[in-house]
Amino acid sequence: MMVLTLLTKQIDGEFKVYWKTGLRRGGELKVDLGEQYDKLPEQQKPIAAELYAIHHLLSVKEVMGSNRSGNGLQIRVSKGAIKKLQKQRSTKHSLYSLTRFLLTRY
Repeated sequence: MMVLTLLTKQIDGEFKVYWKTGLRRGGELKVDLGEQYDKLPEQQKPIAAELYAIHHLLSVKEVMGSNRSGNGLQIRVSKGAIKKLQKQRSTKHSLYSLTRFLLTRY
């Protein structure tokens, strides 16, 4: 089982997502949500930042390998709302578009 662990913090108005895979490989990803997410409620912005980071790490940087599916992959998130969004049991409808990649690929 391969594990991706994330922790999101907001520091001085900027989102930083700390991630690791295993004991040695990890890093920090600065996330700028951009103007399209300015209308999100403040409590939803860290969730959006973490979802963006998950997508970037898995699909762009491919930290868990290329052409990867969700088999044998566990993602440990710091925001419990992400689990509800992935299961489509959340009331945060404005964030569903950010979880589409989790539903179709991972």
